Amino acid sequence: MKQPSHLHRDLVEATVRRVLAGVRTDPERELRKLVDLGADVSRGRFQRRFLTAAQHLLEDPDSSYYAIARELLSRADFDRLVAFGMALGYDGCTRGARLIRQIEAEHGFNIPWALSLETESARLSGGELDRWTALIAEGTRLGIHAYLLRCDDPAAAVPLAARQKNCAFLLFVRPDETGPRLLAALEKAPTCAVSVELAPGVEQACAALRQAGILHGVHWTYAALPAIRSGSW
Repeated sequence: MKQPSHLHRDLVEATVRRVLAGVRTDPERELRKLVDLGADVSRGRFQRRFLTAAQHLLEDPDSSYYAIARELLSRADFDRLVAFGMALGYDGCTRGARLIRQIEAEHGFNIPWALSLETESARLSGGELDRWTALIAEGTRLGIHAYLLRCDDPAAAVPLAARQKNCAFLLFVRPDETGPRLLAALEKAPTCAVSVELAPGVEQACAALRQAGILHGVHWTYAALPAIRSGSW
């Protein structure tokens, strides 16, 4: 008998929660166990290639990924970490990727694994929010579960992410946009992470996100490529 997809997802999430809880106390052993588990059950050649590379990296006891894992699990909200990881890793890169490959093979056209959405806050109120929600629903039917969001008022875009349990969102913001209003909105969107532009105030912005347990990173434009290559980062 074929196992219902929602039951399979629940089993995967339970395993992820158990392993991540163990990573808090023994990151070296539990991270290797998690990657080995993924390698054992992976089917796609890109999944296997990625996980094989991860296995090699984690063979080094001084790998910086152990330090990153400790920092992440000590700072990020645990439930948000699981929710975002399941939406991106399982719904997006596993179940969604499988559907994308199937549709591409049957119909002969390419489907991106992620979509970039850019809009104005005025277009995210009332019925317009429903239209954007319908757009994402159409994307998920094609297997797309990852979305990059840009908006003149980032807090206004968060409700769009809050409506989607099985989609991962990356919201691009400036440092001056990470105030209490955005943080309050993000509380209701566990599958939404934030990328802060590397600009004056980025340290304070990241500190506020870290304090709130929000998954976050920083980004810079390709105009800064010489500085990135210089090693100054």
